[in-house]
Amino acid sequence: MNSIGLLLKRLARSETASLTIWVILISLAAVSAAALYYAWRLPETLTQEETRLIYTQRGVFDYTAYLKPNTVYGGATELGPRPSYFAVLVESLQITYDFELTLMDPAGDPLPASDAGALEYEVVAILREGDLWTRELILIPLRSVMDTSAHLEFQLPIQAYRAEAEAIRAEVSTPGRNVEVEVQVRFWPTVSTDVGLIQPTFEHGYSFSWQDSELVVGGAPVSEESDTLGRDVEIPHPQRTLITDVATASLGVSIILVLIWAVASQWAVRSPFSIQQLTSELHRRYGDVIVEAVSLPDSAPHQIVVHLRSLDDIGRTAHELMKPIILVMNGDERHYVVIDGADNVRYEVRIPGRLQNAALQGAPSSPNGIAEARVLEDDALHLKMQRRPEVADVANVTSLPTLPGEIKRSK
Repeated sequence: MNSIGLLLKRLARSETASLTIWVILISLAAVSAAALYYAWRLPETLTQEETRLIYTQRGVFDYTAYLKPNTVYGGATELGPRPSYFAVLVESLQITYDFELTLMDPAGDPLPASDAGALEYEVVAILREGDLWTRELILIPLRSVMDTSAHLEFQLPIQAYRAEAEAIRAEVSTPGRNVEVEVQVRFWPTVSTDVGLIQPTFEHGYSFSWQDSELVVGGAPVSEESDTLGRDVEIPHPQRTLITDVATASLGVSIILVLIWAVASQWAVRSPFSIQQLTSELHRRYGDVIVEAVSLPDSAPHQIVVHLRSLDDIGRTAHELMKPIILVMNGDERHYVVIDGADNVRYEVRIPGRLQNAALQGAPSSPNGIAEARVLEDDALHLKMQRRPEVADVANVTSLPTLPGEIKRSK
């Protein structure tokens, strides 16, 4: 507790530290008030979509290549998906496609299939040769089923499409290049749910191309798309709520801290240092000019003898050493200075040699003070401040009795 009190006294008596603390506390209060004002200007609620349902569309391509008997594939006439085949060995491709639309709740748990679901779909083959020409051929015309899934099977006649490509080349007079065949599956599901109506669009393409003797397969065999269905709900503005709570708490804390610092700083300024605190403070602040600081026995507060290194330090320390008695050794001369409660130099005692022919000089701002000085055998000096209204001024005392004796001011 003593250390906290000492710290408060140090901070309160330092103009820089005190001003810095005031600036920090007032700035904190100002920022908190500004944040609170900003939060009050935000709308109270926001419109946000609440997810009620998640739906996923998934399609998978698969195919079987039918080949002429050959030795390249060990005499096989059927092969499954692979990156490429020799085109001269391919008679046709048997393609299957599986589509499914699934429903899930926001937690990701599957929902039962809806009885009010329907699918429309078609399958087309798009022949293209670079950017020279494009031709769309119908593999499965537009159909509709009352379901949310479908399994499609159809043939991709490679040889027939080769002939189609040759005829188009002859028609547009273009040289032979890579011919690409893209199988494109298009779905338009419609599902009625408790949340609302689902009507997405789903397209999935898978391509084949050939040149000379090689058939190349490209594209992703699996495609999956997900989306959500929900409703708009009004929710409290999260940013407004957060800023309001934080700014209110910060403003309250800053006001409390301002009040605490105002009371604590006033207490610290008005509360005197104890002998121990003052001695420690003198050593801490003026260790470069102080030889020692010793409190006088049986003395009133603030009666401390401070031994300085040089008379030159009197000017620097007289106002800042917090009302002690200052002693400076300069050869055989001893110089004592008394600082009063208003931080002003009130009395000086110069004692040359072995404490003989001393002079006591006073210049008090208050006319009602009287000082008594007693020189002890241990060379310490006691000064006792008394208030006597009848004393109007203080005169110089030009003589000092030899030890032991007393020094008194008189008119």
